[in-house]
Amino acid sequence: MNNIYVISDLHLGHEKLALKRGFAGVKEQDELIIDRWNSKVNKRDTIWVLGDVVLGGSGNLHILSKLIGVKKLVMGNHDTYPTSSYLKYFNRVYGAVKYKDCVLTHIPVHPSQFPRFRLNIHGHLHLKVIADTRYINVSCEQVNYTPVLLKNIIKIQLGD
Repeated sequence: MNNIYVISDLHLGHEKLALKRGFAGVKEQDELIIDRWNSKVNKRDTIWVLGDVVLGGSGNLHILSKLIGVKKLVMGNHDTYPTSSYLKYFNRVYGAVKYKDCVLTHIPVHPSQFPRFRLNIHGHLHLKVIADTRYINVSCEQVNYTPVLLKNIIKIQLGD
């Protein structure tokens, strides 16, 4: 059985954020993210990236070719290149995705959506965590720059 992973806010190619995150530069940040991703994910695994994947110009999209696995993108507020550019590296591109009783988004959903979903797995907030257990932030900073198994998040939060 192939695994399903999730992560958000890679910000590959984003020099200013790499420095803010404490890296010596964008090369160090990008290499760490690539190494941690490829140490977890195999080529048959699916990985959902919940937005803000690459910054610093569409020329940085080629970095995505270094990430193994079946990649799917939920668009983030910084994912502003043409969809066709992302489809060179991702199997599918979405605005939001329902997965079991969860919704996968970049920006957290409004609390009024919880009658429809039991969990919102999201990114966007980087270091901030919402004090409501229905929100799970999988921004790189929250998951040690390493993709996490989606089934483990669901099991821990919902007991499923």
